[in-house]
This record gives sequence, structure tokens and C-alpha cells, in this order.
Amino acid sequence: MLTDVAGLYRDWPASGDTASAEVISELSAAELEGLLPGLSAGMIPKMEACLTAVRGGVPQAHVLDGRLSHAVLLEIFTDAGIGTMVLPEGGRELIQR
Repeated sequence: MLTDVAGLYRDWPASGDTASAEVISELSAAELEGLLPGLSAGMIPKMEACLTAVRGGVPQAHVLDGRLSHAVLLEIFTDAGIGTMVLPEGGRELIQR
């Protein structure tokens, strides 16, 4: 999913400043489900869509900053990636194979 934020922030809105806020690079569907009630209104539908996708069989879902040039390529072709990746339960083991 391309959006206008860097990904899911760890302590938003407590951190308040996107420049100093930490983006969660990877989390499981269960971790995301636990975070959903505390998310800001604009992030809830994005993360619910990711949760639905991975629970429906998609191997991984990504929230990327569409304002960055080549965001999709950076996510796919770099080890660190950018944005937030949501994995199904057991997804980390599947990615590492």
C-alpha cells in the first residue's frame, strides 16, 4: 500500500514528530491486531487492509511512503527495505527460507 507516511510509527502520536518517530519495519498479524485499537484514525484502514490480506493468504503486506521515488523497488530489492511489512503468523520463518 502506498501512502503519505513512512509506515507504521511505534509511538505515534506520543512521539508527535515524524522526523524523530521510529517506524516499525516488520510485525506479525497478531502483533498488529494488538496495536490496532491504539492507532490513529487514518492508519486504521491501512493496517486493517494489511491484516486482512495476510490472514487471507498473502505472504506479506507492505505500507510504503509513496512520496519517495522508487519506494516499491527500495522495499523489494534492499535488505533493510523501507516502510512497514506485515507478516502472517509463522511468516518470519517463511521469509527466511
